[in-house]
Amino acid sequence: MRAACSSRVTSARANARAAPTQPPASTSGRPMATAPAFFRRRVARARRVRAGASDSSRPLAEPFVTPEDVRRGEVARSWVSELYDCVDYAAVFAAAEEAAVLHDDDAALADDDHSGERMYGEFDMGFFVALLRVLEPDLALLEYGDVDGGAVGDGVFVDVGSGRGQLAFLASITRKWQRCVGLEIDPQLHAIATQVSLRSPNEECVTDTLIDAFPVAARPMTQSPVSFVLGDMYDRNDLSAALENATLVFAFATRFAREGRVDEEGRVEEEDSESSYLRLSRHVRPHLRVGALVVIINGALRREDGFELIRVERGPDAERGRDSVARVYRVVEVRCDERGDVAGEKKKKKKKKTVS
Repeated sequence: MRAACSSRVTSARANARAAPTQPPASTSGRPMATAPAFFRRRVARARRVRAGASDSSRPLAEPFVTPEDVRRGEVARSWVSELYDCVDYAAVFAAAEEAAVLHDDDAALADDDHSGERMYGEFDMGFFVALLRVLEPDLALLEYGDVDGGAVGDGVFVDVGSGRGQLAFLASITRKWQRCVGLEIDPQLHAIATQVSLRSPNEECVTDTLIDAFPVAARPMTQSPVSFVLGDMYDRNDLSAALENATLVFAFATRFAREGRVDEEGRVEEEDSESSYLRLSRHVRPHLRVGALVVIINGALRREDGFELIRVERGPDAERGRDSVARVYRVVEVRCDERGDVAGEKKKKKKKKTVS
């Protein structure tokens, strides 16, 4: 009996090997079409990716903004909130109206040309703390090391488009600066920031929790001085006043004007792209020393303007519901493009003299 079964199994296997291969049949009885080769390769690649993602032996990349950065950011947010409890908004509106009268033409022009840029937004404080943490070695080298132009001592922090000035105040307790400056075009926001700065440092708002989170500069006697400039970031005089001796410039540039950028195939990308070049790029460079650092959030600066990209980081942005991209640049010397044909040079042709 066992021998008969084995002979039938052997004959069935032989018939299967001899029979021509047929595509699998569908439920309707018709043969199914074989998937194209490119589709099978794509499926195989997706399976490999899923297998790699499910491999628990692979270490997961740590987020740039650590839990400690988030904790310190929350402490800073609570401290900043208490700072602004002293704001007299009636005085703010009166000061804004006075400023509007004095700068009526300029304000109207700014409203027409840069209305989108004047939309107010607040940057994530945990992300800001993380950026200052990783940039500390570069700032220390710039301030006390052997760099082009010599050491500068305590650096200067400048927030371009500072709004109510929250990041300038946060920078003042994060580390020691010569001063922290905010440049803002909106008179009301500038008036709020100025009113808070007049009462800074506010000893009533300094708690043990704040000193524990920011031990270097959180105490009233160690907080860096904070000041604000009411002006346009495209105005040469306003930039000169705000960026004097700046070592770190910060710009939350999500709404800043763009000039577009050219991709590898020569096509101009959309102007609202987060990687497109900012109009600010060519305006800010003449006021910065070589070696200074510039942090741009959701924007880019031109290499041709004298900015070298040194790192890119991502962090949370609750207002947009997705990550923001921080590009960190180092200011370098501006050099002319090296081209085969020397542009701008006049070629003089010497005429041969004929002797008669």
